[in-house]
Amino acid sequence: MKKILTFAILSLMLSAACSSPSDTVEKNHQIIITDEKTDQESVLLPGQTKTKTAYLNHQGQETQKSDIETGRAQKINFDAFKPEIQQFSIDPKIESVLKTASGTKFIIPTYSFPGKEPVQINIREYFGKTAAYTQGLTTLTTAGEILESAGMFHIEAFAAGKKIDLRPGAEIILETAQKVDEAMGIYYGKTAADGNVYWEFDPLGTTPAPVAVMVMGSLKKSAGQTFSDQYKFDKAAMIALIGKQWKTSASFDRDGNIIGYSNCSEKTITPSDMACSAFFELLPTMRKELFAGNTQHWAVDFTFTCMTHEQFVAEQNALTANSELYKAVANFKPAGDGRKYFTIISLGNINIDKKIPIPDFKAKEDVLVKVENGVEEIKLLFSEKNTVISPQRKEQYYVFKNIPVGTEINVVSTYAKGNKVYYAGEKMPLRKGNAPILLSYSACEAGELGAKLAELCN
Repeated sequence: MKKILTFAILSLMLSAACSSPSDTVEKNHQIIITDEKTDQESVLLPGQTKTKTAYLNHQGQETQKSDIETGRAQKINFDAFKPEIQQFSIDPKIESVLKTASGTKFIIPTYSFPGKEPVQINIREYFGKTAAYTQGLTTLTTAGEILESAGMFHIEAFAAGKKIDLRPGAEIILETAQKVDEAMGIYYGKTAADGNVYWEFDPLGTTPAPVAVMVMGSLKKSAGQTFSDQYKFDKAAMIALIGKQWKTSASFDRDGNIIGYSNCSEKTITPSDMACSAFFELLPTMRKELFAGNTQHWAVDFTFTCMTHEQFVAEQNALTANSELYKAVANFKPAGDGRKYFTIISLGNINIDKKIPIPDFKAKEDVLVKVENGVEEIKLLFSEKNTVISPQRKEQYYVFKNIPVGTEINVVSTYAKGNKVYYAGEKMPLRKGNAPILLSYSACEAGELGAKLAELCN
């Protein structure tokens, strides 16, 4: 049975320059809403903090005043634009459904995290080009391919004060809150040397992991569901074992300790090797549940197969009727209103994206931009898509590579000098043979920057 949990969630979404709905946590088909609000902080700039005057670099570290007085542009500390962390606490032994400020749902199956301690999950949501610009996020793959984003997330989990990740083979189901293009997929982000986040595609991000099912053995009746909940390993290996069987065996003493078992390959290369290794890593953690009251030595044979979620639900319908996970998986195609489901196999930076198709015959241009001395904050945005591109540096220019001719582009740049911030935006259709762009900057006060960026980026 699911447990209803109430969480106080701080919501502050600055990327859209407007207030966000309260966060929610959904348990047992009930939604408990908290409406706590926090005051918006002013933008931290070189020369400003809340409590004292100081010169800060882009990491918030104090630097010498003489560095500012040289007249060289400084990077802006955009911490005040960072979306607030939304905090959730879950019991990993039961299925949980988290609902964020945007309405996005994260369905967390039982035993998705190692151990049985309560897990705190922190989520930040990044929607829109303003958020991407200020937080060092791009819509480029690590190979330089151009993407269009439907939303980015940063997810962390902690148990007993330590940062943890999902168990191998476990996954979270993400349900979008709004209509999403059928071509969208899941990408995982990596922070590069330039400080920007670039993305790698997960080809299995729209395919639910199979379920390991015990099909033969003396413990099938008493432990079959427990194994289906907890027996997980590499997703690709589980997919390869759909409809196939593998066998293992083990001997136990009267306390449930393993005293003998069938050997697994030490190479753990094939799917069945991975299944075998994962089984014997799992088995010792289940002995109290499986062998309570055992008074004699016991040798057990185990035979397993992998089923798709659809097959498993069809066979175990009575057990899964109230599970949000299996309802989601059963409807893994887009809902009638265009919402879509994805699978997440690793925490960190996560992006719902699709590649922007650019035919080989389509003309492409490198966009060259010349900026003031020392300016480092600059991005190229697509006006009609949620696409944000970072440049390469070449001599006195910033260069945005292979942009399709005819695209409506918007080059945005900011910097700080003294107690002032400066911004520039140049919007134009990209033409073949486009001349280098020379940006013209305007000054504004710190409190005006959010509105200026919202205007420039959208």
